[in-house]
Amino acid sequence: MKGNIYPMNKIKTYLNNHAKTFMSKYVYSYFLIFLIPFLLVSTIWYRTSLKSISQQIDATMDSYLLQVDNSWVNQLSQLENLAAQISQDYKLSSYMVNHSYYSKEAKEELVRYKLNSQLVDDVYLYFYNTPNQFYSSVGYLSLDTFARQRYSNYNIPLESIKQDLHQQVPKISPIYKKNSPSPMEELGFLVYYVPLVNSEGTNYGSVMYKLNLQGIQKKLTPLIEHQNGNVFIVNKEGKILANVNDSLLTTHPLKSQQLMDISKRDKITLNKQKYLVSRAQNKLYGLTYITLMDAKQAYHPIKKMHYWMMLGLLIVFVIGTIVATYLGRRHYKPIQQLEAAIQQQMGAVQETDSLDDFDRIEQQLSQFFEQNQQLLEEIKRQTPYAREQVLRRLLNGKLNHTKQLDILLESVAIQFYEEIFFVILIDTHMMNKKVTIQNQAFLMEVLSELEGTSYRAYGTELLTSPAIALLVSTNKPVVPVQMVKIIQEILTYMEKEQSIIPNICVGNPVTELTEINRSYIEALAVLDYQAMHGQAEEIIFYTDLDQQGYTQQFNYPTNEQLKLVQSLNQGDLHIARESINHLIQYGIKYQQSVNGLRLYGYYLLNTVLKTGMDLCGDDFFIEGEQQAEFQSMEDLRRRLVTLVEKICLVVSNKPKNQESALKEEIFTYIDQYYASHDLSLDSLAEHLDVSISYLSRFIKKESGLTFSKYVQQLRLERIKEALVETDLPIKDIIQSSGYYDVSNYTRKFKTLVGVTPGQYRLLQRYEEG
Repeated sequence: MKGNIYPMNKIKTYLNNHAKTFMSKYVYSYFLIFLIPFLLVSTIWYRTSLKSISQQIDATMDSYLLQVDNSWVNQLSQLENLAAQISQDYKLSSYMVNHSYYSKEAKEELVRYKLNSQLVDDVYLYFYNTPNQFYSSVGYLSLDTFARQRYSNYNIPLESIKQDLHQQVPKISPIYKKNSPSPMEELGFLVYYVPLVNSEGTNYGSVMYKLNLQGIQKKLTPLIEHQNGNVFIVNKEGKILANVNDSLLTTHPLKSQQLMDISKRDKITLNKQKYLVSRAQNKLYGLTYITLMDAKQAYHPIKKMHYWMMLGLLIVFVIGTIVATYLGRRHYKPIQQLEAAIQQQMGAVQETDSLDDFDRIEQQLSQFFEQNQQLLEEIKRQTPYAREQVLRRLLNGKLNHTKQLDILLESVAIQFYEEIFFVILIDTHMMNKKVTIQNQAFLMEVLSELEGTSYRAYGTELLTSPAIALLVSTNKPVVPVQMVKIIQEILTYMEKEQSIIPNICVGNPVTELTEINRSYIEALAVLDYQAMHGQAEEIIFYTDLDQQGYTQQFNYPTNEQLKLVQSLNQGDLHIARESINHLIQYGIKYQQSVNGLRLYGYYLLNTVLKTGMDLCGDDFFIEGEQQAEFQSMEDLRRRLVTLVEKICLVVSNKPKNQESALKEEIFTYIDQYYASHDLSLDSLAEHLDVSISYLSRFIKKESGLTFSKYVQQLRLERIKEALVETDLPIKDIIQSSGYYDVSNYTRKFKTLVGVTPGQYRLLQRYEEG
């Protein structure tokens, strides 16, 4: 005990001094388990979300540019369609516009075409056969007049206009104001040249549309009305043709070349304000679209998402921290319980050592369990005996509650099938003595647990009968033929292992495990019948007694008689009543005469009376004598039930644990005759009327030693006591303890104790003195 306290002291001291550190480590470890994947997942999620929103912003800007392009191209296409209609309109032919009378209709028709588009301020017709002059809604107008008088405030490049009027494809050109104070106010208006084509596909002139900048802005502004920015339309020469937001140009005036440089970037800063830049081209018209979008407004969804994401991550982090703390404290609870258990068992313990990590406490616990290995081995050694106790209680009908039975079976690792149950008794009495001594222990080991394709069985050696009980369960319903097959399989296995073929007694099958004592009592009845008649049949079923067990005088059912006797021996009142009822009904049915029926009743009463005297003593004869005056078979039944109730009460009031009484008797006998030369396992088994193998295993279970080792140890202790407490000669002490050869035992004593008997006597007396 002292050796066990030391490591326990160290463990408890560690727990007292470092409990908080342990708990912190637990919590910290769970926090790390949560934090590492949390950070990894959060980072991936955050970056993926930002990338997704950035892609959405880019897609939005590209969408704006696409809408601007579609809107602008649609407007130009409408103007081209108008030009096609003009080329097919005879009222606007070169002849009609030059005719003195029809020119008026041509002017009206030209006004009508001008009104078809909100972008057009004026429409001018130019014919190759009348160079250097336009035809408009007010009549003919020379190019010089157009440039110097009508649009005198604008820089009109006449040579460039003449070239554009002879273009074979549509073209748009800017016209700039003169003396503009700012670069962005240079643009005055736009002109759009569209060739006129006759029915033969030959160009014969051009339509020049003067476009309204405000109309262009009005068309484009709704496309980005919710965004703070601008969209520029630039031709292939880099000249700004149109823009959407004049306010941006007012606060941040840009030249065409600056705008082209900006379009090559993704972001710019104008007067400390950041803009996102996007660019797209229309190669058909030679146009470039450039978008400048307020970065603050564009990134607003990202900032909003960032806020909610950080809030969500913070909530998850807080919840994760709480859960990690909870799990850490919860998993630390077993150590707290261990500490409480140590305090309860050991009380206050002074600190003897300092431990600082989990490895140290693991080492101390290992030392503790190593020092208590003897206890663990004892538990392991006792488990088979605990299994036998459960099986015996089950056979004796002491386990009638299914829940209690399930708990006990699980605790001793027994798993029955749940379909059919029956008991097999293997008669070891019929085997010769040599086989019994040498092989019965091995036979019990073999039969302790068996399993086949359709059955599972567990064995236990009986205390009161020379037999081994095998409790068999099946996983499907069986008929007698299948039961014989299972038994033959078990016999074949026994013969293969030790060439042993004992007699087999089999009880009827039952469907509930709690009723297996019925099958056990029937198997005991078969065993008694076999012992009385000396039959050596290999397998006998309880039902076989019906065909071979009747007495000739009274037609008496021997199987039920034996079942009644065994039920009384086991104290099973329920089965005893059933047997009495069956025997009474059988007598009434088959006994033909009144005298024969009375003799049958006396025979039945004698059976109960004889069994009662064996179990309750000779005084029970008086009880039976009072029941002899029965008037009818029903009266006899009531009297017999009264007798069996008294017998079963006596049996149940006997010590419930027969092994306790057997234990006391065994060790008392050994203590009394330990010095006898005739003391042996055989003589002790014969004295106690139990099997040698059972007695050997029982002594090993209770003492942890074999019979011979136990006797040797007992003799050694008695010799040591006599050496110290008496002055008898050493030779007399050794011989009186059961040893003839004194010199041989002296050497053995020195081997066991470390000194000779004489030296042991001197050392012990010196220590006492």
